[in-house]
Amino acid sequence: MDEGGRPRWFPVVVQASEVQFAPGGRLAFPRVESRMVLVCAAGRGTVIVNRGVHSLDEESLFVLPWGHSISYVAAETDPFLVGGAHLVPAHAPDRPVRPTVPHDGRHELAGCAWRRDDPELADTAVRRLPVKDVPTLAGIVHHAIETFADGPPPLPVMQALGVLVRHELLRLRAPRPTGHGRVLPKDLRRVASYVERHLDRPLTVRTLADVAGYSEATLNRRFRAELGLPPMAFVTACRMRLARRLLRSTGLTIAQIARRCGIGDPYYFSRLFRDHHGDPPTVWRRVRQL
Repeated sequence: MDEGGRPRWFPVVVQASEVQFAPGGRLAFPRVESRMVLVCAAGRGTVIVNRGVHSLDEESLFVLPWGHSISYVAAETDPFLVGGAHLVPAHAPDRPVRPTVPHDGRHELAGCAWRRDDPELADTAVRRLPVKDVPTLAGIVHHAIETFADGPPPLPVMQALGVLVRHELLRLRAPRPTGHGRVLPKDLRRVASYVERHLDRPLTVRTLADVAGYSEATLNRRFRAELGLPPMAFVTACRMRLARRLLRSTGLTIAQIARRCGIGDPYYFSRLFRDHHGDPPTVWRRVRQL
């Protein structure tokens, strides 16, 4: 209920599905009235969203704005298996929820007043994210696809999926804390975001300084002033945080986790992890799993 005692508008996933494209297959929709989270389960191809051209494969996930246009172009070899969940961020409580999405202006629900975007999510950006950086959101989308596979689920399930997807989208928009309860300034948030997207790659102070548009000395000074540590110590802390998450939530080997964290030598990774956490990764994982 809102402050006046009226039922609140609520988020709901109204459709989730997968489509296997034929080699070179094409499909286009002029206006999709949802916030769609688009994933690729296999293969590859291209999507054109609001005239922007993007490659799509198993490594990437897209968050698409309300009212987007989209065209799919599958590769001639290994065409993609594309899936997605359609979120209506705000649905009127006095109208029935129909498990369908307008994909053009001719649909009977196109432009209806009881489905709308959420002001907290409202932007027109097309966001492309590495799947490895948003495993929870990707998992929710795949779960939604499975849930809708045999037909629309009960309304409470559709609403629960809507709450989960909206929550993850809000998390993507929120500034990330530093880990000490503070929010990084805009310039360092840009660097931190780059670091988190590229933890599996070699990172240097020079690279991060270029991202910030600073000299190496200025970047070092900014990190020490805001966080009390140099940039590469921040990178190591991010890698150790990713390592903990992968150890807890996956069955990847230590060597695989080391590579995901941008460390090619699993023995060095294990030594570094032990220095930071007191136990080698195998022991740390065993204790947490128990």
